[in-house]
Amino acid sequence: MNTNKYISRRTALRIIGKSAVLSMIPFSMQGSTLSINEACSKKAFVRVCARDNKYLELTDGRPYIPIGLNFCWPPFSWDSDDEGKTLSEIDTQLRNLSKNRGNFIRIWLSAAFFEPEIKAGIYDEHIARRMDHVMETAEKYGIYVKLCFEHFRKLEGETPSHGVRGKTYDKPIYKKSNGGVCDTMEEYFSMEEGLELFVKRMEFFASRYRDNPYVFGVELWNEVNSIDDVKEDTIRKWNQTMLKKQKELFPNHLSLQSFGSFEKEGQRAEFKEYLTMEGNELSQVHRYHLPEHSWNVICGPMDITCSNAIQEVLAFSPNRPVLLAEIGVAQARYTGRSELHDFDKEGIILHDMLFAPFFAGAAGPGHCWYWDVYVQEHDLWYHFDRFAEAIKEINPIEENFVPFTINHPQLRIYGLRGNNKTILWCRDSKSDMVSELIEKKNPSIINEAEIKFGDSKYKKVKCYDPWKNKWLNGKISGMCINPPPFCRSIVIQLSVE
Repeated sequence: MNTNKYISRRTALRIIGKSAVLSMIPFSMQGSTLSINEACSKKAFVRVCARDNKYLELTDGRPYIPIGLNFCWPPFSWDSDDEGKTLSEIDTQLRNLSKNRGNFIRIWLSAAFFEPEIKAGIYDEHIARRMDHVMETAEKYGIYVKLCFEHFRKLEGETPSHGVRGKTYDKPIYKKSNGGVCDTMEEYFSMEEGLELFVKRMEFFASRYRDNPYVFGVELWNEVNSIDDVKEDTIRKWNQTMLKKQKELFPNHLSLQSFGSFEKEGQRAEFKEYLTMEGNELSQVHRYHLPEHSWNVICGPMDITCSNAIQEVLAFSPNRPVLLAEIGVAQARYTGRSELHDFDKEGIILHDMLFAPFFAGAAGPGHCWYWDVYVQEHDLWYHFDRFAEAIKEINPIEENFVPFTINHPQLRIYGLRGNNKTILWCRDSKSDMVSELIEKKNPSIINEAEIKFGDSKYKKVKCYDPWKNKWLNGKISGMCINPPPFCRSIVIQLSVE
């Protein structure tokens, strides 16, 4: 491998000082675009907004909406041992995201391709430079990166990721018989030697990225409450300790933790404790659509699956940003991804994943799982651009949005009511991924829809059709809105002048 193409460790620590002329960061709201050079020179890190703690901003005060997806391991990399080819493919996909106004990805530092820890506590500098290269590429394209430190659930034994070949959730190098420090997961999370290993891991990455503004935030563990054979109190104490240490090592970045899919009504109390714990700066929720599930919001239309997750979390966590950090359609009991992704050549699922969470009150769109075998496979990157276009004139911090819904005989309507603007996302209630992808029914054209909004202060209305990528005229009369004909969904923007 030609290491000259990678940034050195010293360069990585000084990445904010680069001065190359690059493209613009798509922050997706009026008056908030910021050049890469400006972001670097001003150290524009992401933080929770002080003026409206439901949203995010940069440290120079500009709003930031994370438009992107999970990108946890390189697309299709398990089919190739060619490092150069894999890095080139990563570059291509990040360019595709950026071209479509995406500005966010999540990566697992523990994924096989990126994992630099070759023995317990021993790190390979050559492998670590792969992630240096990704961070340099992300900077080039104005993409902020959420870094997740760990994901394993067992010391030994295959635990496949949604049935994906070659992806396991184990860490045999930590087992004593392999030169590690423990024999069980309980020991790893409770013994001093296990704690020291994780702190050393955080310190290794902090030495490279703690001054890099293109780190969106740092996440301790993927779905930490899903680990078997560890006492609940052990996990609780570990989270408290590591969230504090994480903030010490990354003082300029959001400190985060993630938890398993919120899939049962009986989990409300558990998730309230997890998501609102001290030191966890965002309420991140994961949710997967599962067929024939006992909770109807999990197996119904995708927009309901997404919006309900946000509504549930906002009910017990109203004073911090909420993100739908993982969303996908899985087979029953998570044995693999749903075949619906294979049929969805138009991105019906992805569209609902993006729009529903934000219009339900989240700090950004939903962040899709299956980035390679779904988004990349069908070349669906343009959906990120459609979402960015729909909100390009919206500043959620200035508007101080409050989410609401409107009952309608034809539509499910999700709205954000602001100080000067209100935006609505209207979804055809008779068309969804089941009707289109399984029953093979074509969506109907919604003609002459009338929406009773109940607020006569708005004088102007314009509509955006994300399926045609066109801004269209609508009509407003008193408290009634009439959008133009549309298929599947439309966005309506109301303003006082």
